[in-house]
Amino acid sequence: MNNQLKNYLPGFGRIFSYVVPVILVFVFGKISSTDELGKLNYVVSLITLINVFTDFGLSEMVQRFLPIELGKENRIISAGLALEFFITFLAAVTLTVVDFATGYALTGGYTLLFAITIFFSTSNLVVLIFNGLGKSWYTSTYFFAMGFLQLVIPIVLATVLQTPAVEAFFIGRIIGFGLLTIVPILQLISLKLVKPVFQISRREIRFAVNSLCITFSYTAFSQWDSILVTAAFGLSANGVYKSISLLGSASYMFSTIIQTKLLPEFSGLFRQQESTILLKRHKKNTLSLIGICSVIFVFALLFKSEFVTMFFNSEISNAGAYLLPIIFVGASLYVFAIPSVAVLQSVGKENQARNFSIMQSTGFILLSGLLAPTIGLIFIPVALIISNLIFFVIIYIKAVGTLKTFRW
Repeated sequence: MNNQLKNYLPGFGRIFSYVVPVILVFVFGKISSTDELGKLNYVVSLITLINVFTDFGLSEMVQRFLPIELGKENRIISAGLALEFFITFLAAVTLTVVDFATGYALTGGYTLLFAITIFFSTSNLVVLIFNGLGKSWYTSTYFFAMGFLQLVIPIVLATVLQTPAVEAFFIGRIIGFGLLTIVPILQLISLKLVKPVFQISRREIRFAVNSLCITFSYTAFSQWDSILVTAAFGLSANGVYKSISLLGSASYMFSTIIQTKLLPEFSGLFRQQESTILLKRHKKNTLSLIGICSVIFVFALLFKSEFVTMFFNSEISNAGAYLLPIIFVGASLYVFAIPSVAVLQSVGKENQARNFSIMQSTGFILLSGLLAPTIGLIFIPVALIISNLIFFVIIYIKAVGTLKTFRW
């Protein structure tokens, strides 16, 4: 297999497992009631938000330090797994207690299913450990297997056994997460990479927390637009905007693919003190993203109505197709910054990436929140373009400057 394709496969596998809930929403939208679909959307959103915190940045931490701390794989993997299982267990127990105290208002009665799903969300870290070890083939296989199980099982349950959408989603999620937690851990044990020890450095904890802040900043600004549109323009407008935003934000998928590939790769180059190669690959990946997204933008601009109609009805297309290329530009500008984020993370400057990310999300929230209700709906993607453009320019300049002046 071509080495370049092999290096990108873990990112594609990771994306596939992440977009399964979106695919299921489309599928169940054809066979389920509006109420059931509303429940499913709520469940997906809540699990996604909780998983940001339960991951705790540990997935990025193992990809950062495993390529660098050669000979210390046992310690990093064992500590990462122990901490992750503790966090997911604590999150599952906390959700159960809070849900019980509020009369099951938080989960809508799906307390146990939520708790089990949250606990086995450790699969994300477990699978990405192999990426940090340079075993990208295993990472790709596990992610694709996870996504396949979580997609096929709910569809079969809903269509053949008439299982309600939410229950079918949970069953597929638990089986996929569970198997792809247990099987990879057994493999790590067979490789003698897991031991009953817990030693984690402050540097690793700090990196994980900073990565968590970066991820949360992205989650905050990516969910804010829906809240703002609903509050300022109504549910109908949000139905149109969120549908178009789902398509226009497709470029965000590149960020996960690129991040999964570049963080361990750049970390390895940093360990080898290959500053010139690191600088060239940073530039190459940034320009490649700009080129790919520019081509897609042209098609989105020329065929926006046709593209939207492929996925949604004519009412949504007529009301919101004009937003598609604008949202795409805003999302793409964020994606262009990912190689620079990976550079700062790989050279130990992830606190700067954290600060820039927080500034970006805060700027977007304030700018859109203050002006969109007055100017109109179109200013939300305009605010996204402004905040992400500033973010990209600043972090790119910082990454290049860091590589050129870093004291090895």
